[in-house]
Amino acid sequence: MNGKPAVVLCSHARCAPNLIDMERLAASVAKSEVLDRLVVLEEPCRAVPETLTAIRKRKVVFAGCPLLKENGFYEQTARRLVISRADWLAINLKADVLDLYQETKGIEGTVCAVLESLGQLLYGTQAANDTAAVAHRRVLVYGSGMSGLTAALGLASEGISVDVMETDGCPASPGCLGELLQNPRLLDDLRDKARRDERILLLPSGARADPTPVEGGFLIRSSGGDAREYGSIVFAPERRETPPEESGAFTLTQLYGYMASGRAVGGRVVVLLDRDGETEPEVFRDVLLAAAHLTRRMQAEVLVLCRNARVSLAGTQELYDECRQMGILFIRYRDTVSVASGYGDFVLRGIDDHTSAAFVIEKPKILVIPGRMGLAPEARALAGALALRLEGDRAAQPDCLWREVNATNRAGVFAMGDARGSRAGAELRESSASLARAIQERLSPGGIRIEEHIPVVNKETCAYCLTCVRVCPFGAMEKDPVERTAKVRASACRACGLCAAECPAQAIEIRNLGSTNLRAGMQALVR
Repeated sequence: MNGKPAVVLCSHARCAPNLIDMERLAASVAKSEVLDRLVVLEEPCRAVPETLTAIRKRKVVFAGCPLLKENGFYEQTARRLVISRADWLAINLKADVLDLYQETKGIEGTVCAVLESLGQLLYGTQAANDTAAVAHRRVLVYGSGMSGLTAALGLASEGISVDVMETDGCPASPGCLGELLQNPRLLDDLRDKARRDERILLLPSGARADPTPVEGGFLIRSSGGDAREYGSIVFAPERRETPPEESGAFTLTQLYGYMASGRAVGGRVVVLLDRDGETEPEVFRDVLLAAAHLTRRMQAEVLVLCRNARVSLAGTQELYDECRQMGILFIRYRDTVSVASGYGDFVLRGIDDHTSAAFVIEKPKILVIPGRMGLAPEARALAGALALRLEGDRAAQPDCLWREVNATNRAGVFAMGDARGSRAGAELRESSASLARAIQERLSPGGIRIEEHIPVVNKETCAYCLTCVRVCPFGAMEKDPVERTAKVRASACRACGLCAAECPAQAIEIRNLGSTNLRAGMQALVR
């Protein structure tokens, strides 16, 4: 078998038409002592092209656009062409090469040099002999609100067995509350579908014990001592809204629950925003939806007090204008609003920022003060047990970590809904589809994919200081009390190399990224 790697290049990698002369690049690759051939793909993001059968069982350097990584193109192609993980490397050609050079004339030579450096790395790689851990076939979804139920139903539709841990809290976060106004039975319908699905088991709240990571997943012991093994955990807790200090004032969640129950409101409803900080755009949109509903359906008089009116979400400006046309009064106040309560009768005082005049609002029928949304203590406790990184007390995955929608810093743990910060119902459905794809890949009968460049611990030089265990952000380094060395849980490793960089005894090396491989790759770039 020819050991020279082939190059598969995605035409989308070009940041402008004709930036790369493909014929010239192909000629450079053909002359290379390191590379074998160039295969150019047109729009490969949609499917794995049949034209790649010519490089079956070959070493391959992929050079593509970001969509290929997001869509799992490399892994799918490698599996179809029987290419082991040690025999391919991938580069985002646009971001990692083309965007770094202002002068594009003769860029083909630079591109070829970068591809040759990757080819040199492939020369020195050795196929891994890891026994891929097979993930347990069941998935635990922590959360029984809109996020958790959407995730469970999405997984069940793909044939995956799911246990749903019932939790208490706001069943729908800001951004989803408006959907409950349009369809008050939405959550009940989701629960009914879950109960009828034979692949979904609803577990009572409080049945969880601290999870134990094991090879291939997680071991969860119930309060009764029973143990269940799961291949993945979906972290989808509902957030809770902190109540206002003023006794008798409503939170936004309570207002929606009041309206969803069908009870008439009537009278004057005052909503006080931005009291402890700027109101999030999603919360402001929900306030607009509630105000429109109260005005249109219940003939209530609605006043909204705010310091800022952020209308950055799509459609919010139109909704804001509609509310103003309906007679909903928006008062932009200066600095702060004082709230006095006398036996449940509120009096609000402040300064109108536009007129600099003082205003007084007495005895509204309902006073709404949206509270801060955060994860419940039990949800934070589970996040701690799983060693999930949290952004404050809100999100376990702030912004498409590693360009994978549901990924977290722990292999096998996925974030959904409130745990990601996504709120709109449409976002939940989209992330549910991405979640199903990610978990299907993890539960593959072939086992969990082991990263090629995982650490190798030298037991002779390991000082058993466990620095690597403390610094690993993925919980992949463990202690071996029998051998008194550190060891790698391969199925959890993301091959970041932090353990090797921090090891004071220099007892850890990254597989297939040793000094010989790296030197050869660097020489290819500078020769």
